[in-house]
Amino acid sequence: MKYFTKNNIITDVQRQTYSGTSMSTMTTVGITGTCYLRPLNEEQSSVNGFQFGLGFSVIVEVGVDIREGDRVTVDSVNYTIQGVVNHNRGGYPKYKKCLALKPQP
Repeated sequence: MKYFTKNNIITDVQRQTYSGTSMSTMTTVGITGTCYLRPLNEEQSSVNGFQFGLGFSVIVEVGVDIREGDRVTVDSVNYTIQGVVNHNRGGYPKYKKCLALKPQP
C-alpha cells in the first residue's frame, strides 16, 4: 500500500462459518496487513442508509480475502463489511474498495 499516505493495520478478518446443522460462528479466516480507512461523508452515509459517523470506506490490496459479511478489526475497532467491489484507478495496482459499518457506541 505504498500509494496511500495513511495506512491502518487490519489485525483480524472473521467470517461466518457453519458446522453441522445450522450452527454458525464467526471464525478467524486471516490476518492481513494494511488498508486505507476513510469515513463516509454525510451524503454517502445517507445514500447507504448509515448513521453519519458510522460508515467507512476501506481500501485493501486485491489479494486480501475480504468478503461481504466479514468482520474486520482495524486499529482495535471491529467493522462489518457491507459490500466489496474491485477498484481500479489508472496505472496504479488494483485494489478492493469495501463499504464498512462501525458498531454504534
